[in-house]
Amino acid sequence: MGISTTSTGSVSTFSSSYTRCSGADETTVSPGSLWVGRYGSYSVTFDFDQPVNDFLFVINAGGSGGNENFIFTVDGAPASITELWSCYSSVNGNEVLQGAGAPGNDSGGGGFLISGASAYTQVVVTGNGGFEGGFMSICESSIMPAPPCNAGATAPSLSAATATNSCPTGTVNLNALHTGTTPSGTGLVWSTDNDSSDGLSSTESMPAAIAASGTYYAYYFDNVNNCYSPVSNSVSVTILDCCIAGAAAPLLSLPSLGNACPATTADLTTVTAINSPGGGAVLTWHTATPATNANKIATPNSPSDPTAVGAGTYYAAFYDGSVDCYSGVAGDGTTAITVTITAPCCGAGVEAPGF
Repeated sequence: MGISTTSTGSVSTFSSSYTRCSGADETTVSPGSLWVGRYGSYSVTFDFDQPVNDFLFVINAGGSGGNENFIFTVDGAPASITELWSCYSSVNGNEVLQGAGAPGNDSGGGGFLISGASAYTQVVVTGNGGFEGGFMSICESSIMPAPPCNAGATAPSLSAATATNSCPTGTVNLNALHTGTTPSGTGLVWSTDNDSSDGLSSTESMPAAIAASGTYYAYYFDNVNNCYSPVSNSVSVTILDCCIAGAAAPLLSLPSLGNACPATTADLTTVTAINSPGGGAVLTWHTATPATNANKIATPNSPSDPTAVGAGTYYAAFYDGSVDCYSGVAGDGTTAITVTITAPCCGAGVEAPGF
């Protein structure tokens, strides 16, 4: 594997070996290690000719009389640092601090594993300097090429940049937009996150039934090597509210209705529909078709009362109050019923005289 190094600021080569700490924490750098931060701030860039991950970085003699800092980024993102052994050292996020607490003007040392969310080809180390710096070297035997990512370098191709549900279906199938070929050993995943460099914040568990409007992106994901393809173009999803009143007109329990003496009006609410769509849809009555709010016979005690109608033709429809819509197309899903009023009602009553 090829490794190239470039630097700026206070960076030189230390010609001797150097050992710091003792016992299990003993740390030694070989001749030729980099002496960074001796006279001030610095930056060192390590470029690898193929992706790597998890390599051992040795820092020795860091800090003299105070904390020397060493900040690590991999491919531009903060690195994950695991302290394998050390003395007078600590890890704070993607930063190693070394030297504070050492007796006298002594310094710290240790070995640190530098990792990324995925394989990387560049590591940059920066620091402020100011406490005699420190010696840095990498353990080349720990640098192993990352396994190839089966997700590849090609983003998923899509047939459209927008998607909208078609009522009565209230969801969108994102997978149906994919026009590419999923590489072997991977799966197609969708997310609202357009940056997988540090892993995706979330993925859609049911991409074939997306129920929320938003912007979505597709990736090929290699689960074994935990890596992603480049991100696809965005898809803007719009989910329309569907009318649960449905397309069908009500199937009424009665074809016609009359009054029951001594009442001189008929009660439409005694008629039911055997095909109610459910979901909160209700049966409403109207004086004309298509059904509208304007021709609806409203609730009891209002100017129009479905429990007390006169003779004529009335129309039943299903109504969805959440979307304010009626059955059929624009309310044309109605069923007529004829009301006949028998009048006058016989005043003699229905009971025989008693003697």
